[in-house]
Amino acid sequence: MGSQATSPESVADHSYRMGMVAMFAPQELDQTKCMKMCLVHDIAESVVGDITPFSGVSRIEKGRREASTIAYIANRWSGPYTAEIEKLWHEFEAGETPEAQFAQDIDKIELLLQAVEYERESKKEKDLGEFMGVARKLRTEAGKAWANEILGDRERFWQGRQHLRGEHAQQGGLSEEMTKAHDAYYG
Repeated sequence: MGSQATSPESVADHSYRMGMVAMFAPQELDQTKCMKMCLVHDIAESVVGDITPFSGVSRIEKGRREASTIAYIANRWSGPYTAEIEKLWHEFEAGETPEAQFAQDIDKIELLLQAVEYERESKKEKDLGEFMGVARKLRTEAGKAWANEILGDRERFWQGRQHLRGEHAQQGGLSEEMTKAHDAYYG
């Protein structure tokens, strides 16, 4: 997505905005843990780079590269927070706790927000509807509600102009090959 933007978002931009969004975690979740998880979830990308569905790298290989990078970082950093960072990263990747599921949803919500911002920046010259399919992968009620708000705002933006939307953006807007790539990457 970044290669199509005039001012692409950095990994730091992405993680910071995720941390800010996590401030609005549902009350039953550990808000601080969600924020920390969002801030460290892509720390391995500082070494391996941002591996996307378009990179031609399998989800398994992506996970292997990132896990070895986290181990590398943890072995070289010192201080009381290294173990916590490593633990938070692994928890996010496993996606089994309510906090990790919420943080994973925020990761996808931030992608939706960024895609819509790129579309606005391009003044409707770029239709990034193919990224809207990530909304199908959300697991939390809060994530689904936010996605509906973002997608509704996107529909109002595109009003009166043909674009990939709704189920077409989420399912029919991609080739079968790209749908498989998205599904493999986003779980």
